[in-house]
Amino acid sequence: MKQITKDLAVRSARFNKALSYYERHSITPQRAKLRCVAELKTGGDKLNFLFTKDESLAHPLEMLLAKGDLFLTSAIGAALMIEKDGEAGISPLMSYPIIDGVHLPLGLKGFTNLNVLAVYNGKMSMKTGGTVNFSRLPMDEFLFIPETQPSETYLHSFNIENVMVQTEESYVFTGSKKQPIEIDFPIKQGMDFGVPVGYKAYVVLIFDGLLLETGATEDMKLPKDGIKNPYAPML
Repeated sequence: MKQITKDLAVRSARFNKALSYYERHSITPQRAKLRCVAELKTGGDKLNFLFTKDESLAHPLEMLLAKGDLFLTSAIGAALMIEKDGEAGISPLMSYPIIDGVHLPLGLKGFTNLNVLAVYNGKMSMKTGGTVNFSRLPMDEFLFIPETQPSETYLHSFNIENVMVQTEESYVFTGSKKQPIEIDFPIKQGMDFGVPVGYKAYVVLIFDGLLLETGATEDMKLPKDGIKNPYAPML
């Protein structure tokens, strides 16, 4: 168990850096997550994620960023999900591709093949404006296969700590900017991902960090009480 999101020394340093300016605006950094999903479709070799989009287009599982908000990342995670059509938002996350079969506990569906492992052979990239934040974050860092597999008598086990990767840099997200994230992976043309009939499969991207509500509005670019906002250049 990695316990990535519980590294309190790193968290405290980032919290105090943000608080040094934002407490003057009566804004306290909140522990929070961003979450975005992208569907795995037959033949696709790219997945695109955007944490700033119209809420009406959002999947029920998604936690997006409101306009004017600021988010400071501590760790990045990725998981899989298979969801029954018409039952959005209630399916469990997976840290590896569970294989479908009669042995699974009631309510859990898996993949009918292992083609989805191609995703874990890919890489993740992110841009902020014209700046490339990272371009080759390996997806295999998010793959975690537990020793005990689910069965009719053993429930599926998922610990979010096992799919999180701590980042040295605290990436800054704002609700007013498009900061696209892309996952590229190798796959043969027309190859399917083994999704059972009547279901859809997704990759779920998770960013763990600190949320500052209204922390990216125009007035936050200016000094307050003689203190400069350390994130002003990114707003």
